Amino acid sequence: MNRLEDLFTTEVELRFNMAINHSVVTIHEIRNEDFLMLIAISWVLYASAMLAAFLNLALVYITYKNRSLHKTYNILLAASAVTGIAHELGFNTTIFLLSKGQILTELLTCFYAQSYAVFGVTFSYTSLLVIAIDRLISVLLPVWHRKLGGFVYIFVLSLIVSGLFSIYMFAFAYIYARNHPKFMVVCMHSAVFIGYYYDYFLLRTYMDFTKNEEKYYTNTATQRFFVTRIGALLINLTSGSDLIILYFCSTDYKIVINREIAHMNYLVGRVCRGKSNSISTTITVNVYITKAG
Repeated sequence: MNRLEDLFTTEVELRFNMAINHSVVTIHEIRNEDFLMLIAISWVLYASAMLAAFLNLALVYITYKNRSLHKTYNILLAASAVTGIAHELGFNTTIFLLSKGQILTELLTCFYAQSYAVFGVTFSYTSLLVIAIDRLISVLLPVWHRKLGGFVYIFVLSLIVSGLFSIYMFAFAYIYARNHPKFMVVCMHSAVFIGYYYDYFLLRTYMDFTKNEEKYYTNTATQRFFVTRIGALLINLTSGSDLIILYFCSTDYKIVINREIAHMNYLVGRVCRGKSNSISTTITVNVYITKAG
């Protein structure tokens, strides 16, 4: 049995090395317009990530500021938004490297650069399960839910479900990157998990590739990158959609958001009026001095 597992592991490594090496060779042979497309798509991803980060930051702000949004599920939504921001800020590293002209980065270096984003993305999405558990308890055991206590209950629930799973994924991503430090990838947090996805695919199919599957999974690096980035764009958009969905589906959030928007409009109006008065005063003084002369 151990020999069979060793053979399987060896085959996984060979297949994975073949895919990675193919990507490295191909990506140096693609046309200049493909590089331009890669840069353009990366900037689109960056813009969507920054928009999502802004929306998540706004959700955290209104939750912190308004006591009416201090229930357990409100705090859990805000916690998910905080870790979502960490995930979205990971695209800063990608854009920085691409701006330097560095298309490929060693996997271990990429892991270190994207470590906070790796933890953030796993915590953010597993926290959705925490929110679902919280809502289930509040419906099935409402009295017990009220007696649990706010922040202690939230901390324990988040730590057990999201925290431990995020640490688990973070540790194994590090182990894989350490074992394959020289693999060359476009440095996004998703690249850190590439080995797990590929190994899982091999495990489920028992390495029984058809010719069509072989051709598909060893296609050009450019095509693979573009297809997966479309998926990343959808992830970014959904990551920042909580505030918009809550605005249209929750009366509490809608009231608070409208109040904050009105307050921001008031502040902007005061600033604009202040500048206008300053300009008018300056003009009046200048005219007066001219007449006096």
